[in-house]
Amino acid sequence: MVERARLYLIDRFTTNADIKPSKPPCVQLKLRRDFKCMSEEERQKFVDIIRRLYLDRSMDMLGDIHARHWGTVHKSAEFSPFHRYIIYKLEEKIATIDPTVTVPYWSDPYDFSAPEKSILFKYFGTYGQHVDGFCVKDGLFTGLNLTRCVRRQWYDGKMPTLESPEMVTSWLQRSTDFPTGVALHGGSHFVPHLAVGGYAGDMSVETAAHDILFYMFHQYYTEVLTYKLQLKDDRLLTPLSYNLMSRVDTTTGAYKTANIYTDVLTHWTNVTIAEVFHLGFGEFCSISDRSVLDINRHLNGERPVLPNAIQELPQMVKTLFFPAFASDNYTWFDVELDDTGDDCNPGCKPVPKFQAYSDTPHGIRMMRGFDDNSNPLSINGLALSQMYMFALTDALNMMGYCSPFIP
Repeated sequence: MVERARLYLIDRFTTNADIKPSKPPCVQLKLRRDFKCMSEEERQKFVDIIRRLYLDRSMDMLGDIHARHWGTVHKSAEFSPFHRYIIYKLEEKIATIDPTVTVPYWSDPYDFSAPEKSILFKYFGTYGQHVDGFCVKDGLFTGLNLTRCVRRQWYDGKMPTLESPEMVTSWLQRSTDFPTGVALHGGSHFVPHLAVGGYAGDMSVETAAHDILFYMFHQYYTEVLTYKLQLKDDRLLTPLSYNLMSRVDTTTGAYKTANIYTDVLTHWTNVTIAEVFHLGFGEFCSISDRSVLDINRHLNGERPVLPNAIQELPQMVKTLFFPAFASDNYTWFDVELDDTGDDCNPGCKPVPKFQAYSDTPHGIRMMRGFDDNSNPLSINGLALSQMYMFALTDALNMMGYCSPFIP
């Protein structure tokens, strides 16, 4: 299945991409897996390697790079490419210890209604206490004597609601160009950032990449979901609509028009933006198990079977939030709704709303960090995504929607 996916990517990009790959195709693709689906031995092997990378300060080095360039890469068209590449740099560090191990992902929307109950926190720690500066002391961090700890602050041991699978699916279907995708993606991705970090935690601020969960949930967004986004439409393989956005000139700090033909990554200036979009070429030789499954199902001519609750939504709601369902023209690249069975949520609990960015001190702090009059896309995009997700939640609940993803 992985080899079939590799050949599919080569054919799609060399035949249909607006910008053809300049780097050779990968000879082999390494598989990245959903952490929840890994064996106990596989999970523990990854945890042990990450402990070593904390001890030798490799995690600090990558975290410092992200913190140093936070304003540059989060307020611009470079958002997705930069985060895709920093995950590869972590994987490069892992390979020096065990080249068979890759970065797994956290499919956080499937934990959205009670994220603190996710199996991940058993392995990667929960939250810290005020007396310890909110340093995480359990899970992976048990007994680690670190120069710089990883901080998380939760209220009463709980986390706010995250973005739901329905939200992610709606985002995929509504993203018909790169700027819209970045606006909706960027906004929804800050929800787990703020939930995991809390006010005093790393995930809520520029130092997010010091926390291993940063890489695992970003891998879900920039690989699993952005793979879908790119592959659903040839125009998004190497999106020329990237040029409709702005990016930060690292020399002057001023905004300039983005250019997919000439732009390079911040910090890693030997890497072009275009090549980061070329999945299965050059350095980009890892693929998620979910992407492999999507591609193979697509090639087999299989069609996603939608949950009954989705099928029963009024046409108006589908048209507004799920246009691919409304037109009955959807593939695996338009859908992120795992089959959980229609007997889930028998009490028909309503879809909970995530906390508004303006409802918490750390959300307000983050929004102020985006407030820049010279770049209207940044703050407006964040506000737009929040309003969109709230409108979707309200519409689903008004229609009596019974989400199969709420236990």
